[in-house]
Amino acid sequence: MRRNCFGRTFCRAMTVDGAYEFLRAGSPLDVGKFYGIKGGVALGAGLIYEKVLSPLFSIHERLFITVRQAVYVLTHECDVDVANDWPFNDFVCFCPVIPLAAFIAKYQGRWVDEERLASFLTAVAQRHVSRVVYVPPGPGLLSHGGLVYLNNIDSTHISSFEGLEPLVALSEYGLREIDTAFKNSLWRPKADRLSFG
Repeated sequence: MRRNCFGRTFCRAMTVDGAYEFLRAGSPLDVGKFYGIKGGVALGAGLIYEKVLSPLFSIHERLFITVRQAVYVLTHECDVDVANDWPFNDFVCFCPVIPLAAFIAKYQGRWVDEERLASFLTAVAQRHVSRVVYVPPGPGLLSHGGLVYLNNIDSTHISSFEGLEPLVALSEYGLREIDTAFKNSLWRPKADRLSFG
């Protein structure tokens, strides 16, 4: 029996459905307004794709490996438009999207008590964790939603999107929510004091 779980004599493992309930209950999002119509939308900001060929750092091998993963596109569509024949229009910036089921599978072994995971997920839902933002359920791998890892901005060649259709497209409301999360994450005042230049 485990002790040390907020006074309880045992701790339950978190399920994906349980994790979703913590996120749903704590999130201020209007889920019905978060996604829009994806048809006819060009590759660019506000789209989530799956199976995009991209780099991923392997902590065990201490190097980057190539994987296919879900990504949230950051680059504006004008900057990767093939009709825009200018230099520097061949890479797409993105953040990984971690399906909730994959997150739970990874962290259940590290945080075996439900309370610790529940506390983290509630903080994420309430936007108290600036490095990650929750996106609500959608089709495919987003059946329970996902976590956009804002601290992991990366890029891949535009050809990695050839033949792929977006999994979802955010609405204006959804895009505004993600943009706000980015501003809160990247534009926070520094904790350390800097000298005056």
